[in-house]
Amino acid sequence: MAELGYKASELRLLGYSAIDLKRAGFSVYDIIHAGFTLDELRRLGSKFAPGGPKKVGYTAGELFAAGHSLEELRRFGYTAIDLRAAGFDVDELVHAGYTAPELILAGFSQVQVNAAFSRKAKAK
Repeated sequence: MAELGYKASELRLLGYSAIDLKRAGFSVYDIIHAGFTLDELRRLGSKFAPGGPKKVGYTAGELFAAGHSLEELRRFGYTAIDLRAAGFDVDELVHAGYTAPELILAGFSQVQVNAAFSRKAKAK
């Protein structure tokens, strides 16, 4: 449909779904900018390139609310600083794979970071 000159936003207004647009060859970027919600993209099973959703302005909190895991947010390029600002605690960030230096840069104390890694080790 893109090759016929239609924009994703025009097709959305005509009633086409995010799945229809993906099948027609539109990128996730095009689909996002057509106005589909994160929940619609999640159901689509979209795979964002690293940094993709962050580059188009989605916050970590919005993506998490739409069902993306903290591990996915990390792969999308969200830093420990971003996730702490979104309200996630040190234990959640340790389990998502952030390192001690990343967590300290995010403003957690060395004591908090050590305790979180210790709790993670005991949970295994």
